[in-house]
Amino acid sequence: MHAVSYAVSEEQDVVPDLQNGQPRERWSEKIAFIKPYTLGLDHKTTETKQLSALVISIIEQEYHTDLTLEACASRLFYNVSYLSRVFRRETSMSFRDFLMDYRFRMAKRWLVETDWTIKELSERLAFKNPQNFIRSFRKQEGMTPGQYRQMFEQRKKAKSLVSAIG
Repeated sequence: MHAVSYAVSEEQDVVPDLQNGQPRERWSEKIAFIKPYTLGLDHKTTETKQLSALVISIIEQEYHTDLTLEACASRLFYNVSYLSRVFRRETSMSFRDFLMDYRFRMAKRWLVETDWTIKELSERLAFKNPQNFIRSFRKQEGMTPGQYRQMFEQRKKAKSLVSAIG
C-alpha cells in the first residue's frame, strides 16, 4: 500500500504526489469513494432540518393541546431520544422550551390584540390553571400578563394622543 502525500501547485489546487508510483486511476477511485460519503452527510443534515421543521409545524398547529415530545416522536415514527437530540441541535432549544416560547409568543400577541381574560388565555394555551400561566409568564417576561397588556394599552393611548396633536 502506498502513502499519498499532497502538494499544492501555484494555482493553490491540491494534487496527489505520485512519486510513489500510485497511478491516477487509483486516486480517482478514492475520490469517487469519498464523494458519496460526503453527500450522505449533506443528506443527513437536510433530513435533520426537515425533521425539526416537521416538529415545529406540529408545535405551531397544536400548541394549544397537551403536546409532548413523546407524542411527536410516536407520530413521526422516531425514537424520543433521537428526536430530542436532533431538535436541540437544529433549534438550540429543547422541545419543551421551544413549545413554551411559542406559547408565550401567542400569549403576548393575544394580550395585545384581544380582550380575552387571563383565564381564557391560559386555557387556550393548555395551562392547567391561570396561576401557573401567570407564574410562568412572569418568569419568562419579567411581568404578569395583566401588566404586559396594560403596558401596550398605555403605548396605544400615547400613540393616539400624539397623532391627535400632530
